Amino acid sequence: MKKILKNQQVMDFQRGLQDVKTVAQEGRFILFLKQLIAVGLCFFLVHYAVGKFQEKIKKNQDQIRAIAIQKKSEKEYMANKQKLITLEPLFPDVSEKNQWLTSRLLDLFKKAEIGMQLEGSQSENASNATYIVASQSVGAVMNYETLGKFLEQTENLNDFLRVSNVSVTKDTNSQNIGKNKVSLRFNTIFLKQKIGPNIFKNYKELVAQQRKAQEGGK
Repeated sequence: MKKILKNQQVMDFQRGLQDVKTVAQEGRFILFLKQLIAVGLCFFLVHYAVGKFQEKIKKNQDQIRAIAIQKKSEKEYMANKQKLITLEPLFPDVSEKNQWLTSRLLDLFKKAEIGMQLEGSQSENASNATYIVASQSVGAVMNYETLGKFLEQTENLNDFLRVSNVSVTKDTNSQNIGKNKVSLRFNTIFLKQKIGPNIFKNYKELVAQQRKAQEGGK
């Protein structure tokens, strides 16, 4: 039985070869060629489609990365813009450096109802390429509680005004019992050139909006 099946398989194989030979002899090998072309074309199309798909994925990934970088740059730009609009207006204009500090101090002491006396003239240090440091020493008479409140109010001002070199000595004047002679040095910075107005055409409007927002948050 096995021998019969084996002979049948051999005969079928031989018959197949004969069919191919017959087709080739009759000039109809184009049938096989068409099949080969179809198979090859399918393989090429699949390969091309996969390549295009991968190319599209890579292109999309590049676009996503580019958008992510752009978003990051936009966030950094907006953060820096916000810092500039918030901080730069705190510094007085350099055009007012000869009178701004003195006027500001007179106003502060007047509001605090504290008498004051300027000690010497305003000193300036313009060695830095970006800003000028201006300082003014002031003398006053007050008790510790008043001094503490005054320093707190001064340090919490929106203007860039800082106090240094605080000196306190007991006042021996009989009319000022419980009070002290206080010497304070006030410092501020004048930017030699503010860059905000050169960058933003609506700089003043942006500053006004920022200050309004700050006042609303208090």
